[in-house]
Amino acid sequence: AELLEARHAVERGPGGRFAPRPGGATLAVTPLAGGPPLVLPVPGTVVTAAAFSPGGRYVAAAGDGGVRVWVRDGSPLHENPLPLPGRLGDLAFNPGETRLAGVTRERLQVWDVSSGQDVLFLRGAGPRPGDNGFNPRVAWSSDGAKLIASNWDRTATVWDAADASTSEGKAVLAAQADGRAFAWHLDRAEQVSGS
Repeated sequence: AELLEARHAVERGPGGRFAPRPGGATLAVTPLAGGPPLVLPVPGTVVTAAAFSPGGRYVAAAGDGGVRVWVRDGSPLHENPLPLPGRLGDLAFNPGETRLAGVTRERLQVWDVSSGQDVLFLRGAGPRPGDNGFNPRVAWSSDGAKLIASNWDRTATVWDAADASTSEGKAVLAAQADGRAFAWHLDRAEQVSGS
């Protein structure tokens, strides 16, 4: 077991104002059994989210400068940080450790872990009418087939997260598309017929 500790790269300066601290933000991974922490550089000045992959193979952290994924020995998985869709509030790896989801107050983004490529962008509730101090959360189902994210309006959105590159994933997408097309045609027919 290990402990994640976010170390922000800001400190109180003269007059109580926050000022950047040299060196940038870091994430310290400390073994609970003892031993020195593994200190990982996080892009930007503030660590906004961090996560271990379920099997312990990877660790990820989001800062205000991007998302970084490391192999457990501390070597970065990608040359450059993954781009941010906004300020991330939470990160979660899927059970197979092949996808990483990050959620902002407005949307959810999924990356392919090995390549770092954007795979999917999703939206839950509509736009927020103001800033209600909402901190979004994201989680995968135990089989990796569903994603759930909390919304600002105290609801949660559940998405099918099947891998569209597999035959099973393509079948799920086709069935969903068939269902949407039928519902749209049925709704349109009712509008035209006046019933």
